Amino acid sequence: MYYNTLIDIIVSTWNNPEVIKRLVLSLEKNSNLKNSTSIYVHVQENNQKTTEFLKSKNIQFSVSSTNIGMCSGLNMAAKLGKGQYICIIDDDMYVGKDWDSELIGFKNNNKLIESDLLCSVSVESQGANPLALLRDYGSFLDFNETGFNNDIEVLKKQKPILCNHGSVPLLINRTFWEKIEGYDERFNPSPGAEEGIAMKAWIQGCRNFIQVPTSIVYHFQSMSTNRIAGHNYAERREKIFSESYNITVSEFVKMYIKRGEVWEKR
Repeated sequence: MYYNTLIDIIVSTWNNPEVIKRLVLSLEKNSNLKNSTSIYVHVQENNQKTTEFLKSKNIQFSVSSTNIGMCSGLNMAAKLGKGQYICIIDDDMYVGKDWDSELIGFKNNNKLIESDLLCSVSVESQGANPLALLRDYGSFLDFNETGFNNDIEVLKKQKPILCNHGSVPLLINRTFWEKIEGYDERFNPSPGAEEGIAMKAWIQGCRNFIQVPTSIVYHFQSMSTNRIAGHNYAERREKIFSESYNITVSEFVKMYIKRGEVWEKR
């Protein structure tokens, strides 16, 4: 298969022009492999400010007139690229220094195979996510960018290598992405997307779901998903997942993915 670059960064964005602008600027500033990377974006509801910004940066994008859901948007944008790896990232993230080369380096150094999935550590200011690193560098409006960037080397030493169920940023070999056919669009607009792609990967042979502690991003948290709150998407996620696979989400990520446990190569 012909690859024209190493990594295709894939993003879905929904009426967040200033948010995705910050993500792109952080990719330009802190990516170590930017000369071997392309960015592809799906623009929900064809937001004009977003498309104008992407055009100014010569970033290719797909559009939909409505919000077709994150899963569908990411699948659509992924078709634009021909990189060896696909890296899914949320638009409300700011990447830390060398976040990308830490993922690729870990994969190469550990001689991982095509089906193995890698993700970064998400630094968050609040919440109870056991996989996240809790540090407060502010909200989107008062983000302490300098403090975050200055602390990167310290942040890289805070977590062991853990098992993660496929949270983003998520690095996946394009050949394997195409084998599993990307995200399960039944989980649109997004709740259940991570567990859904993890199950698809598991069925096709993935046994290593790895959170790389030296790949760091800051997550401003739910800048789009807050707009879809109150629609019982969590219940819908559980229903789709359990009826499809005869196992609950929590059982799958605990018993099979071993989410939150220290990673041991399988």
